[in-house]
Amino acid sequence: MKIKIYQFGNNNVGDTLTKPIIDHLFNIDSQLVESSDNNKLVGIGSILPWAVKEGDTVWGAGLIENHKPVLRACKILALRGKLTAKNLGVDCDVFADPAILLPLIYKPHDIQKTPKLGIIEHHFDTG
Repeated sequence: MKIKIYQFGNNNVGDTLTKPIIDHLFNIDSQLVESSDNNKLVGIGSILPWAVKEGDTVWGAGLIENHKPVLRACKILALRGKLTAKNLGVDCDVFADPAILLPLIYKPHDIQKTPKLGIIEHHFDTG
């Protein structure tokens, strides 16, 4: 059995991390599907307004701007934050961005770290 996963586009690296994290941590080969598919995992990113359909499982996704999807018959494992839960009007006790798991699977060895601070802009902010 394959887990169906939706991840949004490729303009923002964070939005493309759900499949590699799931595949690595659970040793499976998941299947990428369209947002219109039902019964899929909706994970990393501000993708709830465009991705959630009936029967989906939400794992750490969030909102951007004031788009408010209706979470009909969805299983919520985690939301990205309390503001997402408040804006959706749902009860949720688990808040996490699954991207925090990335260091468990990606450990660059040959990178010299000299700066003490780094800034990565969101693609909306790069103009």
